[in-house]
Amino acid sequence: GWLEGWFDAQDTRLDRLVERLNRTSRIPVVLDDPQLGELRVTGRFEMDSPQEIVETLAAIHDLSWSREEGRYRIGRP
Repeated sequence: GWLEGWFDAQDTRLDRLVERLNRTSRIPVVLDDPQLGELRVTGRFEMDSPQEIVETLAAIHDLSWSREEGRYRIGRP
């Protein structure tokens, strides 16, 4: 759920977390493969720190990330 700038994910699909993040982030987050959206994540994320969230999601699921063309991209290594 959402609480004062934080998102508490409980076995939340990655695409749902990205959707929430994109509502507030000036820099959009894109998943290279729609199947990545099915990955699950649990944790507490500060929504005004999109790069930290992207780094964390990549580390949790052994993914790669980059910032290019005005967006964060998350993909498979």
